[in-house]
Amino acid sequence: MNPIGRIVILSSLCCLVSCAHTQSASESKGGLGNSDSSYTLETAQVVEVLQAFDGKYKNVSYVVVWNGSRVAVEDPLARSAHHEGETIKFMAQRVHLRRGEGEVQSLSFTLVDAAQGS
Repeated sequence: MNPIGRIVILSSLCCLVSCAHTQSASESKGGLGNSDSSYTLETAQVVEVLQAFDGKYKNVSYVVVWNGSRVAVEDPLARSAHHEGETIKFMAQRVHLRRGEGEVQSLSFTLVDAAQGS
């Protein structure tokens, strides 16, 4: 499976887990309602590298400027090794959930090209 397909599946699973977590609260208001999502592929230059460690576990994100805003692009598998100044390719995903009396419009950024690292 290609990297974009893996990331779309991983992002969709995260959305499903989030929906399942909120399902019991929203069922009393008539269920989850409608939802839709879309994504675009983007490129931007890394301005900062964010890393966190907890024993053998690792988190990697990259700060980039996207549409005039500083945003964090997450590497969900924490396998990349990009540096400041490098250009990365990422997915900007938009998720719209309509449920009961409210709605959620979420925007997330996920790394697509993973330069293999440590």
